[in-house]
Amino acid sequence: MRLKPFKLGLTLGIIWGVNIFATTWLSCLAGYGGRFLAIMMNLYPGYNVSPLGSLVGFAYGFLDLFVGGLLVGLIYNALSKEG
Repeated sequence: MRLKPFKLGLTLGIIWGVNIFATTWLSCLAGYGGRFLAIMMNLYPGYNVSPLGSLVGFAYGFLDLFVGGLLVGLIYNALSKEG
C-alpha cells in the first residue's frame, strides 16, 4: 500500500491547525488549555492567546503538521517499495 503524502500532510495540517485555533478560542473564552498553549507559545514565535493569535496558531499548526505528514508519507513510501 502506498500513501499519498500531499493528502496526508493536508489532512494532518488541517486537524492540528484547527486544534490550535479552537483551543486558543476556548482559552480566550473560558481559560481552558493554558498550560498547553504556554508550550505552543514557546514553539511558535509570534503566537499568543488572543483572537489574532488563533489565526497565527492555525497557520503554524497547519504548516507544522503539513510538512510532518508530507515527510512521513514520503519516507513510508520509500521504505515500503517492493524490491
